[in-house]
Amino acid sequence: MAGYFLAGKTLRPIENSLEEQKRFVADASHELRTPLTALRTSMEVSLRDPRMSLAEAKKLIKSDLEEVEGLQSLSDKLLTLAHYQSNGHNLIFKEVDIAKVIEKVTRKVSPLAKEKGIDLKKEVKSQSLLANEEGLEEML
Repeated sequence: MAGYFLAGKTLRPIENSLEEQKRFVADASHELRTPLTALRTSMEVSLRDPRMSLAEAKKLIKSDLEEVEGLQSLSDKLLTLAHYQSNGHNLIFKEVDIAKVIEKVTRKVSPLAKEKGIDLKKEVKSQSLLANEEGLEEML
């Protein structure tokens, strides 16, 4: 009887973890399915419209591409999350100079910021901290 009780107590965290995973998969599927359904419907309706002009078609394609970019972003985030969940225990933490990381990130995003009319300013003192450099760059 005691063995049965202890086994049940041991399995409870595993069951909770599996339940959370099922919920996450269902939520992720819903988040992907909704924009895909909207894209498909939009395209199907447009294909059936014989009076659609080239300008209207281009506008539709541009809108659909924005939706695809959103889906790609969501997919990338899900993959990053999966990566951190599976490798979370294997993350390498080391002394990182935050000023150098911010400089690197700023160089990466500067073209996009300039394109959108955003002026990036940074005032950072060199400061070391223990961190996962790749994760810190992604976060910033």
